[in-house]
Amino acid sequence: MRSISENSLACIREYGFAYGVANLFAAAARLEQLGKMPIYLGKKSSLKIYSNSNSSIDYDGSVKHLAKLALISLFEARRKLKECNRDIVPIIYCVATTGKTLSYVKRKPEMVRANKVCYSLFSKRVSLLVARVTKKL
Repeated sequence: MRSISENSLACIREYGFAYGVANLFAAAARLEQLGKMPIYLGKKSSLKIYSNSNSSIDYDGSVKHLAKLALISLFEARRKLKECNRDIVPIIYCVATTGKTLSYVKRKPEMVRANKVCYSLFSKRVSLLVARVTKKL
């Protein structure tokens, strides 16, 4: 078994953060329905409360900020991937749709509250195909 370099581990961590945030956005509304607080605002948050009040701006702002941080992490991971051992590439193919999801949420953070952050199987397959062909994740 080969060891993984520090740069490869850092790259995987960056991809992992971005992928985790994208999946959090997809699950946030359902988690709120179950009484969880997936997007922390410093106070008890609830999508039901925020959906009809001015506080939705705070929620949307927090979502937008988190999406921006995840996109920065994703771009950093893509930069580090060029310097990594190519053996890790198959590990990170699962993040092919992450950039699209995060960009969408950054433009329309209210879609997290509306539980409309999901992508079709077709979209996943096209993104994966493009990533494989261009060798860019």
